[in-house]
Amino acid sequence: MTTDAADAGGERRAAFAGQGGAGQRLARLVSVLVVPCAVLVPGLLVREGVVGDGVILLAMVSPLLGVAALYAAVRAWQVELTGDGLLSGRTVSGRRTVDLQRLVRVRRIELRGRGRGTDRFLLTDAHGVRLAVGRLADGSRPDDAVAAAVRAAPAPVAVSPAAGERLREAAPRPSGEPRADRHGHAGTHAGPRGRTPGLRNALLLPVGGILLVALGIALAVVSLSVAGQG
Repeated sequence: MTTDAADAGGERRAAFAGQGGAGQRLARLVSVLVVPCAVLVPGLLVREGVVGDGVILLAMVSPLLGVAALYAAVRAWQVELTGDGLLSGRTVSGRRTVDLQRLVRVRRIELRGRGRGTDRFLLTDAHGVRLAVGRLADGSRPDDAVAAAVRAAPAPVAVSPAAGERLREAAPRPSGEPRADRHGHAGTHAGPRGRTPGLRNALLLPVGGILLVALGIALAVVSLSVAGQG
């Protein structure tokens, strides 16, 4: 057990492997329920005549709300790297700590647009704790620490192609050796052509299942509303 940076009140909190697992499960449960609730609750209110039909439009943006909720459940800020290989940060469910020495999965959440983009590692350790980390509290990037943890791991770490591309940029290379591209081939990177954001694998796949459930609920609500009006 070690200590990390002081929280808002100035109190230094202890960081330990597996920290925040219970809060993470609660945050994930809430995020999974966002889409069904955004579809079912307005539908029931409209059916009972409590609100107007326009509220049903909320169901149309429920997939976006689901993606945002899943991202918020893992996003970390004020992240610090301790001397014993712990990456600890604050999340919506409280302080959470990933053990880099027991890292099992590395993915990448990457969104680029006209405004400020997002480029974070989604780290999972053997305790099941997950953190989406962009930069550390001091402004530095965690790339070197994550790359070193992957290389030193006693068992193979599952690294997504997008995360592997960013880790290869942090990997030490002999002087003069060309940078490897995202497929591991040496040479000059051709640019963003064919690039698939890590967000698709990290967030959109779970939301796909949620969306199917939401559509089923929406159809059921519409059917009940039509039957009630008949």
